[in-house]
Amino acid sequence: MLYCKLNNRSLISFVGKDIVPFLQGIITNDINKVKNNRAIYASLLSPQGKILKDFFLFKVGSKIYLDTTKKSLETLEEKLNIYK
Repeated sequence: MLYCKLNNRSLISFVGKDIVPFLQGIITNDINKVKNNRAIYASLLSPQGKILKDFFLFKVGSKIYLDTTKKSLETLEEKLNIYK
């Protein structure tokens, strides 16, 4: 897999035994489709079903990474912290 730094993108990393059920319950795609070298596109929705933010999820080893725009990072972190 090729990696390069994109200055307008940010990453959030997830690790732990409960991360798959946690993400499965709050994103719009099937987290089980995330494999090493295979990313998925997903969104986080409001309680009314409106798209709040979109992002990519990919896996490296036992960690799952959320790739989003730098502009979306703070809002996503706030929303994800509501569920933890």
